[in-house]
Amino acid sequence: MTCIIGLKHKGKIYFGADSVGVQDSNLFPRKDEKIIVKGDFIFGVAGSFRLRDILKYSFIPPKKTCKDVMEYMCTSFVEGLQNCLKEKGVLHIAEGVKEMDSHILLGYKRRIFLIDCDFQIAESSEPYMVIGSCELITLGALAVLIKTKKSPERKILEALEISGRYDGVIRGPFKIVLFNTPYRDS
Repeated sequence: MTCIIGLKHKGKIYFGADSVGVQDSNLFPRKDEKIIVKGDFIFGVAGSFRLRDILKYSFIPPKKTCKDVMEYMCTSFVEGLQNCLKEKGVLHIAEGVKEMDSHILLGYKRRIFLIDCDFQIAESSEPYMVIGSCELITLGALAVLIKTKKSPERKILEALEISGRYDGVIRGPFKIVLFNTPYRDS
């Protein structure tokens, strides 16, 4: 239903995504992109287009008040995100657990994070991460492509094409965004 790739290369972050929405067995080509650049952040959303709209138009990331990036992500950032989603009516609470119906890939400070549906923050030891319906196919493709001398954009494009070949709901046009925000340690 979605394939979003984040790739780190020489201090820069690249995101790539497909362009189709899926409802039941119907495919809807979408003009609104699954990748959002907002200040020091780049987001990729797999799941709710409503969440994408909230990230793009309503969410204001809280100021970083601690030195450690992971600590910031797991505390202030995620708490600010939860508060925004609650205010907009898309935060679900079941048996005391806060959840959203999407996954978010996030680039920040030259790092790539996954925000899982339960707001767990993960960071891969690999220079890439993937979210969406074809994660394993795409991860396998990237594991091979990362060893080539191809450009980061080419690696992402080929991984998306491979995913689309084996997953019936991944479709182009594929969008690739270079996120080259200077690193500021504040």
